[in-house]
This record gives sequence, structure tokens and C-alpha cells, in this order.
Amino acid sequence: YMDMEKHRDRFYLWMSVTFGGILGTVMAADLFTMFLFFELMTFSSYVLVAHNQSKESILAGNSYIFIGVVGGLSLLLGMILLYVNTGTLEFAPLASQIAQMGNIKYLMTLLFVVGFGIKAGMLPLHIWLPKAHPVAPTPASALLSGILIKVGAYGILRLTTSIFMPSMSEVSGFNDPLWALSNNLGFMITWIGIITMAVGVFLALQQSNMKKMLAYHSISQMGYIIMGIGVEAYLGYKGGMGYAGSIYHIINHALFKSLLFMVVGVVYLRTRELDMYKLGGLWKKLPFTAMVCLIAAFGITGVPGFNGFVSKSLLHHSIIEAFHYGHPSFKIAEIIFMIISAGTVTSFIKLFKLVFMGDLPEKYENIEGEKGMMDIAMGGLALLIITIGHAPNFIMDRFII
Repeated sequence: YMDMEKHRDRFYLWMSVTFGGILGTVMAADLFTMFLFFELMTFSSYVLVAHNQSKESILAGNSYIFIGVVGGLSLLLGMILLYVNTGTLEFAPLASQIAQMGNIKYLMTLLFVVGFGIKAGMLPLHIWLPKAHPVAPTPASALLSGILIKVGAYGILRLTTSIFMPSMSEVSGFNDPLWALSNNLGFMITWIGIITMAVGVFLALQQSNMKKMLAYHSISQMGYIIMGIGVEAYLGYKGGMGYAGSIYHIINHALFKSLLFMVVGVVYLRTRELDMYKLGGLWKKLPFTAMVCLIAAFGITGVPGFNGFVSKSLLHHSIIEAFHYGHPSFKIAEIIFMIISAGTVTSFIKLFKLVFMGDLPEKYENIEGEKGMMDIAMGGLALLIITIGHAPNFIMDRFII
């Protein structure tokens, strides 16, 4: 794909630096180290977004970096408040110390949620994402959606499972007052996740640009992950289902969304067209691409036998548990969850039908077909989507549990 782009060496360099930032963020042993790598990732990925150097790319890159800097400053201020009041930035259970901070603890919590939520595409902090995806080269879009936005969710998950949780030796049970902040934070994050899911799907259904549609679906799918993290924080040590579902969906979304962006990349490479209403009948010219697109669509919509079914089932059970153990409003959240899932199905029926079914426009009669290396890349991801769907316990037993 990158043969059609200029400045390829620069692109590969900053893509490597971005990968380094991502790895450093998830391997960091304390909040300060995590913050440094998180910021490295933000600034290096800016170059990927603005790579084309067109007016639209520069504007999207500016939105991305300005909002990213706001997120970084939010994290920095949250870290300062945490260190001043607790004397540490280690990933350790600090709920008992945070409980003594008074109202400052709510400001600190908000700063952390904003800082990591921006990168995760959480509503209403998502505005950079639909701007960045359509203008970035497709490999960069696959990286942004497949991995980079998950790091924001990982940040929230890391905080809720360590800093905001009390040590089990400190609490007498589920209703102990030390769970209060985690409980309130979890309730807020769960509903933010639900709203993010709903708005993402609603906006995706209205798009004609394939990359913009996938960008809004990234926002929606991040809503699923954020909701799971919220349930995990809300239920504390009873929140294992939300914890497992959110991590599993991080893995699954990385696979099927990267594959979907690759499919769109192949279509654009051959047709130079991103408007799905101007395409059609491409399965005749790109049969393998059409097949892997269908597999990815089955994954993201949660069809049994494909990877998305596993993580979405866990997340669905988690919101039911939140209703049973906690607040009655989560019954409404569960109904919204089902409606949003149906919206995801209709969106990908639209994508597949408009791009691959129907009559092939005359101007695409003689386009070049697929090539081996692209097929291997897409086929490998498609195989993983099916394998996880048929053997879900492998990741669950060896990694998540």
C-alpha cells in the first residue's frame, strides 16, 4: 500500500517509534514512566496522521496533537495531585489514602479519566478520531484503531485495578466504605461507555466514507471496552466479568478492525474511491478481499463462531451482573447494549452490500486484482478471528484469568 505514498522512510521510522511508545506504556511499572511513554506515543503518531501533508491531513493532525496535549497536561496535573497527597506514583492499592484527600480526589479522578479518555476516543473527547482516520494512510489507520486507542482504555483499566482499588486486606466486604470512590467512578465510566457505544453507531450509520464509518465504529467499540472497565470498577472484586470482557475485546477489536481497515485500503488502492455509494460488485475483482471482509464483519458484529461473539458475550453478562449486584438503571443499559449491537449489524450489512454486491461500475471493469503479500496479511488476521471464535478458552485461560 505504501508504494503509492511519498516519504515512506519517514513513515516507517515514526511508526516504529509509535510502537515503542505503546510497548513502553503497557510495560511501565509506575505511573510516571507510563506517562512518558504515553506522550512519546502521542507525538510520534502525530506524524502518521499528518503524513500526506495535505491541507486536510495537517488540520486533522493539528486537532489530534492539540487534544493530545490537553490530555497529557490533564494526566500530569492528576499525577501531581496524587503524588502530593500519597507520596507515590507506583501502581499499588491507594484507595485508603485517596479517601482522605477530600474533594480533591474527584478532581484528580476527572483529570485521569479525561487524560486517558481522549486517547480512547471516549465521548465527548472523541472529536479527533473521525478527522484523523480518513486522512491517514491506511496502515496508520489500522495502527490507530487497532492498537493506539486501546492504550487509553488500558490507562483507565490500570488505574481502576490498582490505584483506585483498596487492598483486599483493608476491606471487610463488598459494601465497605473504601469501595466508594471505585464504585462512583465505575458507575460514571459505565454510562460514559454506553453513551459512547450508542453515539458511535448512530454516527457510523450515516457515513458514506468507508474510513470515516470505521472511525465511528472504533468509537463505538471503544464504548464496549470502556463499559466493561466501568463495570469492573463499579463491582470491585465482583467485577471479573467486566475485567475479562474488556481485555478480551481489546484483543478482538485489534484483529477485526485492523482487518477492516486493510480491506478498505485494498479497495482504495484499486479504485481510488472511499465513497461506498460509488462502488459495487467488487467481489468479482477482489474475491479474497470480499471473503475476509465478511469474516471481519462477522467478528465485529458478534456472530457465533467468530472472536467478537466471545468478548461481547462476556461484556453483556457483565452489565447484567452490574444490574443484579448494583443499580437498577443498568437494566436500561443492557437494553441499549442490545439495540447498539443490532445497529452494528445493520451498518456492516450496508458496507458489504454497497462495496462488494450488486453491479460492478464500468470504470472498474479493468482494475488490478489482489496480490499475494496483501492476501497473506489479511488472511492471517481472518484466520485468527475464526480460531479465537472456535477456541475462546485459550486466551481466557492462559492470558486473562
